[in-house]
Amino acid sequence: MPLVSIGIPFHNPGGLLEGAIRSIQSQTLKDWELLLVNDGSTDGSIDIAQRFAEIDARIRFFNDGEKRGLVDRLNQIADLACCKMLARMDADDLMHPQRLQVQSDFLNSHTSIDLVDTGTIIIDNRRVPWASSGLNTPPWFTIEEIFKSGGIAHPTILVRSDWARMHRYSPDYIRAEDRELWVRTFRTSRFAHLPMALYYYRLIGNLREKEWLLSYKSTRKIIWRYGPKNIGITTTVWLWLLNMSKALVLPVIVSTGFGDHVAKRGRVRLTPEERKEHKATIAGILDR
Repeated sequence: MPLVSIGIPFHNPGGLLEGAIRSIQSQTLKDWELLLVNDGSTDGSIDIAQRFAEIDARIRFFNDGEKRGLVDRLNQIADLACCKMLARMDADDLMHPQRLQVQSDFLNSHTSIDLVDTGTIIIDNRRVPWASSGLNTPPWFTIEEIFKSGGIAHPTILVRSDWARMHRYSPDYIRAEDRELWVRTFRTSRFAHLPMALYYYRLIGNLREKEWLLSYKSTRKIIWRYGPKNIGITTTVWLWLLNMSKALVLPVIVSTGFGDHVAKRGRVRLTPEERKEHKATIAGILDR
């Protein structure tokens, strides 16, 4: 049985899916299975998934022809996973070649940890690296941090599969289902962070206004439901109002062409040397 299951739910990622799969095949850890779960795609990504599943026995493709949504597919992936560890990934991103090895080694050596995430390199639609996130942060999360910003970088997580099957994503918090899960399980679980650039996250040029507004709405529900008992009523009200102000300003920012400023906010711009290094890594993945 492989060590790590990787789950990629996808809906119309187009040709970007091929790069995501190639980044998994480029991993230094070869002991994995990949679960490609189609969620009602109508583009060429289905052909890409089928082609890779036919030539690599480690890849399993699931296609029921339905559009069931991300939450349902994430829970489905947890049920399908055969390995003791389960990695998340988005269909339009890339893994650093050492991601699975580093994260699985960490969980193997820290048996009390349920979940570990990593730092990210922010890339644009052309997969050009621009900035980093989570490379200068502590190895442990606080509940306040998760309420405020989500804390854990969802597509970078490696989690114990038993934990994932025990703690399901809720369909009541669409586009913020990850934050609700972290808040709900924080007191009974242990989460860790690796401040290493092990994931290439496509964010610049990928701001979708409707989805961000839905995320803000679900986040306000999380803050109001869980906030008073975890962070106090004063902080709860402040975070709720802050979130509402962001939701009101976002359409103006997008309409004036400053959407990428939202994506870049809070990120650390890469130095020329860092950009050169990550460009070379990305090129090596895509030219595989």
